Amino acid sequence: MLDDGSGPLPLPGTSATAPKAHWNDRDVALSCHVTTHRIVFLDEKDVVGGAIPLPLIESAQAAGGPSFRSPRASYKVELSTHAWGNLTVVFRGGETSS
Repeated sequence: MLDDGSGPLPLPGTSATAPKAHWNDRDVALSCHVTTHRIVFLDEKDVVGGAIPLPLIESAQAAGGPSFRSPRASYKVELSTHAWGNLTVVFRGGETSS
């Protein structure tokens, strides 16, 4: 079942109602959607999702990305939130040629 983003987000691994699970800091099937009221994260493979309501976001800025010296660098979105502190979402850069 997908979370509609109306409730608070727990810190990873601290929800009393969620089963105990290892926090996975990498998810290749994750997509990020920005709406008028929230930032929504969806995992298409595991059919789970979560959202951060925009009023809880103090600031958001782009970081990283390809450059002449680092053509395969990852794009990043840095979020500063009132509830969870600083969060960085990293989108994987291009594939290596090895």
